[in-house]
Amino acid sequence: MISILDIEGPLRDWLKVHPDLAQLCGQHVYLGAAQRSSTPVDYWLEFSRMGGGPDLTTAPLDNPLMTFHNYGRTRLQASQQAHALANILSIGITTPPVDLGPLRIIQSRVTLLVWQPDVLAAKDIPRYVLDCTMCVAPN
Repeated sequence: MISILDIEGPLRDWLKVHPDLAQLCGQHVYLGAAQRSSTPVDYWLEFSRMGGGPDLTTAPLDNPLMTFHNYGRTRLQASQQAHALANILSIGITTPPVDLGPLRIIQSRVTLLVWQPDVLAAKDIPRYVLDCTMCVAPN
């Protein structure tokens, strides 16, 4: 049976309260493009599933490819958030799976971490892009 799991909502909820990330961007974690308020914040995180698919075995596993855009007012702020997120998303061999309620992340590996200012905005906004692959299973 093919399993494509809805990871976005549970992942967003977990990241919003993760202590290592909450101190940086707090509740400013958005799925897709953010509808930011008119009051700018120092940090925010936008993410989405950009690919991946079901495991090709009979196991009910999903292997999403996620992309995270880490924004800050400065390059240093964006970098701090991206590196904190990279540490959070290093799940697997030496760490236990992460329980997200309806599903769990068995393994996660950062595959890209790159400085990439958002030049499509009215002015260049400091941003680091982080991609990771995951192995996710239902609980």
